[in-house]
Amino acid sequence: MAAWHVALVGATGIVGEEILRVLEERDFPLDQLTLLASRRSAGTRVEFHNQSYVVRPLTRRPCAVSTSLCSRQMLRPVQHMPHKS
Repeated sequence: MAAWHVALVGATGIVGEEILRVLEERDFPLDQLTLLASRRSAGTRVEFHNQSYVVRPLTRRPCAVSTSLCSRQMLRPVQHMPHKS
């Protein structure tokens, strides 16, 4: 099974925490994980699979990923993310 590069938008919120829990519970095949959130939450550390990840701010800069996951509240900021063809 191929490993994925997943971006999680809203990683520090309740929905983001639940998505991380499910990914870990189901042992989702991750090659790379990019955690994104508001500028207010940027810099926060999140533990996942015994690794510490630093949350990055959601910006308009391109982020090449296999897929992105987000909560409904984060849909508006996600509209500013470039789409990979």
